[in-house]
Amino acid sequence: PVIGVSGHPNGERYGRGGPGGARPGGDGGGAGGGVGGLGEGVHPDRIVVPWQVHSARVCNADAPEGGEVREGGGGPVSEDEVECDGLVTGTACVMVGVTVADCVPLLTVNRIDRVVGAAHCGWRGTAGGIVGGLVKALGALADSEAATRYLIGPSIGQCCYEVGDDMLSHFSPRERGAHVRRRAGRNFFDLKAVVAARLMDQGVSPGQICIDNTCTSCQKYRLSSYRADGRDCGRMLAFVMLTR
Repeated sequence: PVIGVSGHPNGERYGRGGPGGARPGGDGGGAGGGVGGLGEGVHPDRIVVPWQVHSARVCNADAPEGGEVREGGGGPVSEDEVECDGLVTGTACVMVGVTVADCVPLLTVNRIDRVVGAAHCGWRGTAGGIVGGLVKALGALADSEAATRYLIGPSIGQCCYEVGDDMLSHFSPRERGAHVRRRAGRNFFDLKAVVAARLMDQGVSPGQICIDNTCTSCQKYRLSSYRADGRDCGRMLAFVMLTR
């Protein structure tokens, strides 16, 4: 599999067609043999990124040619209806990804059953259950769950993620106790640790999880950070693809 995080120079949201593509149901975006930063030979029509809405919904993007996207565990839905924050696929040479700028990108690979997935884990989606949704969507396509590996990618760290009590009320007392640090009367939240803990709550072992501790806010000069730079910070694309 190919897995990584690539810088993206603007804040567009897009569907099938990748960076520069249209909202799901639209033109799919340009021709050509590759997309800048993603490697040669990845055609834009084989890059699928959801219309992200800070939800807990995960869809199955296993239709690279026909445009149909199936909701995980459900029936077909039309492409112009796809608003979700996670995707899975078992189709080779289809790149699934999510855009982030402080939120946690969660990428997953199962080499045995040849399934990959990506989820955008902002605080709302995480509180709503997107981590469990991604694990269950992968489980619907994979038999050997112990072979699945999860990457928690670059995102805002507890060092910089100051949050209010209203936001924290969406998380359990256990999570607030374990993953909030008080400093000078302010709350600093460890969203990466919460995502990892929720993976383990789903039965994922610590050895199946890799955490990139890079803080996007601390590294705002080379990564996208909404907290550090505001609306014009741009977005990063976190992506994964089965190569064959």
